[in-house]
Amino acid sequence: MEFGKRVHNFIQGIAMLMMCVLMFFLPSDYGVEFIISIIAIWLVVYGIRLLHFYSSMARHMVGGKIIMILGFILFDFGIFSISISQKHTLYIILYLLGFYAFKAFVDIMRSFEQRKNNASGWELKMITGFINAGFAVFALITGVFLRSEGALVFIFAFGIAYSAIMRFVSAFRKTPAVLIL
Repeated sequence: MEFGKRVHNFIQGIAMLMMCVLMFFLPSDYGVEFIISIIAIWLVVYGIRLLHFYSSMARHMVGGKIIMILGFILFDFGIFSISISQKHTLYIILYLLGFYAFKAFVDIMRSFEQRKNNASGWELKMITGFINAGFAVFALITGVFLRSEGALVFIFAFGIAYSAIMRFVSAFRKTPAVLIL
């Protein structure tokens, strides 16, 4: 990994930890609104980034239209999240549940692929996938069955803290360099 990417991961990790600390000290009502704001802003910004990538480069690539469609879908989900933010917290619970479940599925599948290719680091990917699956189960139990907004804020804060720690690990991990002579 390049030095700039390492510094970028480290700075993102610090910002994520600051958000996590902020969510621990917010009351549960403001914490849920903060979560809604984070999710909505992230979806809108990521959708705009994908649309910009499509307009500048991906339209000339094979499969570039999928990037455009994904950009529109994420942008629409972000706008939809902003519009329902004052009415329904159940949708935010479903967003969290879907996010953690999808991330767990992707991490576990990537670890199987890395293991099949005899690549290093597949154990960490597998552990990350199971931890994200645990966050999804906790989000389901606290949000849908217990209807506890305070616990939901803590689960989201712990998820952000775990992601920040994993960013620190990836920033300081030695990566092999390929030398072509």
